[in-house]
Amino acid sequence: MQPFVANYHLIQYKSIHTMEADLQLLQQNFQLALPYNPKAESELLISAYDILFVKADEGYCKIVYTDAEQKTKEVLLTHHLIYYEEKLQTLGFYRIHRAYLINKLHTKAINHSQHFVVMKNDFEINYSRNVNELMKHLFPKF
Repeated sequence: MQPFVANYHLIQYKSIHTMEADLQLLQQNFQLALPYNPKAESELLISAYDILFVKADEGYCKIVYTDAEQKTKEVLLTHHLIYYEEKLQTLGFYRIHRAYLINKLHTKAINHSQHFVVMKNDFEINYSRNVNELMKHLFPKF
């Protein structure tokens, strides 16, 4: 059985496929409203499922996501990474580095010896050595 932490409650799943299906459903139903253009007071709505990762960049955050045509896009926003971590942590997003928050469902491969993750868009993200045990627990099949 694989444990899954949601809202600080431990839920036991019979298989990893059940857990990932539930996580995908949660993410698809969660819309993140991003203040895209402050002058026009417009927002960009992105489903949490479409977000590949969030990268901190000197007081800003770059959200990398896929659009309806599965093309990779980026948006640069003024919030700090902790803001997105608080909003997305119960939806299968994990902070694997001080500058990266990744979506577990879009992880393609992991190299535990070199400490990096390959995302769905073939982007490689290094992870901190202090999260190595967490990575082995989150991704037992790699």
